[in-house]
Amino acid sequence: SVAMSCTTIQAFTWYIGTLTITGPRSGMALTCRSGHLCRITGLVGTNLNIEDSVMVLTACTSGSAVDGIPNSAKTSSGAMGGSEHGWGTERISAAGGVYRICWCAKGFTCFESVHHRFDVGALTVIGPSGGLYHVCQVFEVCTWSGVSGQGLQDGD
Repeated sequence: SVAMSCTTIQAFTWYIGTLTITGPRSGMALTCRSGHLCRITGLVGTNLNIEDSVMVLTACTSGSAVDGIPNSAKTSSGAMGGSEHGWGTERISAAGGVYRICWCAKGFTCFESVHHRFDVGALTVIGPSGGLYHVCQVFEVCTWSGVSGQGLQDGD
């Protein structure tokens, strides 16, 4: 018998089957507005399923659920063969910022953020960053300043 090193493509001469990697593609960039309905739409991939799970986290695997996203930031509904996920009729109230869209496949344990390992892309939430506290007195002119957040514009 002749020993082969298997270090070059020429050493792999036998076809033994096909490898299919299940899941969405990465690189998505979605935007939602705080105070409005939000849907994760346009997921593209292989063997997606409406029972897959999507969470909005500060970082996939090791991050925490984003406050203000319903159902502890885990989508409650899937549709369109797994290409859409959302929170039904519940509106998001998350602070303005950029968060991660993290995915977990149907059939696996998908309860917590640690289970949502695959980073699908970014979710930008347009809105104030929160934490502002201001007191105005009755019958006095009241102005606000120092409001910060993501995607804010004059007139908001």
